[in-house]
Amino acid sequence: MENSEEQIFFRFQSNNEISELLNQIMLFKQLFFERVSKQIDDDYEVNNIWSQFIIRYLQYPDYCLLFKNQIQITADYYLLQHLTKKGFDFQKDSFILRDLELFNNNISSKFNHTMEKIATDQEGLSQDLNLIIYQQKLNNTDEYQYNICDYNMLLKRYKDVQNVQSDNDKFVYQEPNQQFSQEEKDKDFTIANQSSQEINNTHNDMKMNQKIFLTLFWYNYIGIQNGQQWSINSEVFDILKQHLDINTELFASPFNRNLENYFSLFESDKYFGSFGNFNKNYLNIQQSFQANPPFIDNLFTHFASQILQILDINNQKNREIGCVIVFPWQDNQGYYQLQSSDYFIDEIELLKNAHYYTDQNSCSSIKSKFNTYILILGNNYFKEKYLQFPYLSDSIVEAFQIKKDKIQMLKQI
Repeated sequence: MENSEEQIFFRFQSNNEISELLNQIMLFKQLFFERVSKQIDDDYEVNNIWSQFIIRYLQYPDYCLLFKNQIQITADYYLLQHLTKKGFDFQKDSFILRDLELFNNNISSKFNHTMEKIATDQEGLSQDLNLIIYQQKLNNTDEYQYNICDYNMLLKRYKDVQNVQSDNDKFVYQEPNQQFSQEEKDKDFTIANQSSQEINNTHNDMKMNQKIFLTLFWYNYIGIQNGQQWSINSEVFDILKQHLDINTELFASPFNRNLENYFSLFESDKYFGSFGNFNKNYLNIQQSFQANPPFIDNLFTHFASQILQILDINNQKNREIGCVIVFPWQDNQGYYQLQSSDYFIDEIELLKNAHYYTDQNSCSSIKSKFNTYILILGNNYFKEKYLQFPYLSDSIVEAFQIKKDKIQMLKQI
């Protein structure tokens, strides 16, 4: 990151419960990166291991706690497997699991409590998280800092959501004050608004910036803002919307969502247009959708069962329902479960080095060094719609392909 890049800075005015939690989380991440980087000299791989570990924990906390019953046996054996595969020797750092356990136990309950507090939008949030916000050129500061483009993106989406809610409230009837003349009412209203409006605006801006800050922090903590969540490109989304009426996206974020409706990791993402955490809300889905889950093997297996539940519920209620699922592997239980289901319609294979994903954070296209498999599933209503376009699969393949005018943007990962 160049020194001339403008950043947005957040500073806490006082110590409080939330700031203590954030500091603990920051120390947890620093511990992991410092210890693992001593043996794995690849920043991308270290960040990838961290991101997969945290996403598993956020999606399935009961399953993915590091330790159970104070026994030195990890429940998340995928973390051990991933570290070992990349060359980490636990005999050279025999205390790393113990140290991760201590941080994990301290953070877990506080983290969940904080996320619930944000999601319910309690007024106490303004007391617990009182911060100062400013922007300047990047310098060596210990305060929380983020790219101003990310801040502006969340600012716009937050205001868009507020505007929609405001439009829905416009028709609320208010009883007029019959004790004063219209002139007196206007005068009193003007005087009152000059003071109260400023207070309300300041309060609303503070709440808005609190939510923006926490969202920036959570996604930076996970690592998604460092290239860990790729998206299919806009041409593919246009085809899915136009021909299959797909306007809902799963596993997106406020930073990289492409469709109007989307599910994400955090309930608090609802302030930025999300329907909330997919795992908590997936049974409410009543329309066809697209899903490009994080490339984490055991998540795909659990995800497949949820997809079939969604299809079953909507099919029983005689609704048209279908989905387009992106898989990076075939050797996965979730892949076989979906491909062998009664809802399976078609499969599209994209060859490695001949298609690309999009990294919206860096505004670049990423050439895929692995095959991608796209599964089309749905009930009979959705199947009839899909079969109306015999060349639709060819159009999807073409939209995924690397275009000559994008060659300059490609980067190998």
